[in-house]
Amino acid sequence: MGRDELVRMLVLNEISDDYESITTINAEVTRVCSHCGLQVTFSEIGQALLELIEAGLAKAYVLSSSAPAKEIKWRPSTGESPDYYFFQTGRGRVAHAENVAHWPIDENGGLVDHVDL
Repeated sequence: MGRDELVRMLVLNEISDDYESITTINAEVTRVCSHCGLQVTFSEIGQALLELIEAGLAKAYVLSSSAPAKEIKWRPSTGESPDYYFFQTGRGRVAHAENVAHWPIDENGGLVDHVDL
């Protein structure tokens, strides 16, 4: 597994259980990577998120306290608005479940040996 795939996997994991803002995604993925001794940029995380959207594994939404989540039908820019939230699709759930067997982080928070950065 290379660096780009690792970042995509971590981003997909972060959006697996709830709508998440780019700010939250960035903070958590950065935290996990840092714990493993890796530095990751906001740009890398944003690119991974856009690749997940293009692959049909994630979607972008605008949330409101008074209306259901509204899907964004165009490709959002992750720097465009902090008001966008991201969540995995059905295909994303399948991909996430398949990735569990290849999870790149061990029980101590370190990278496992099949990660090639």
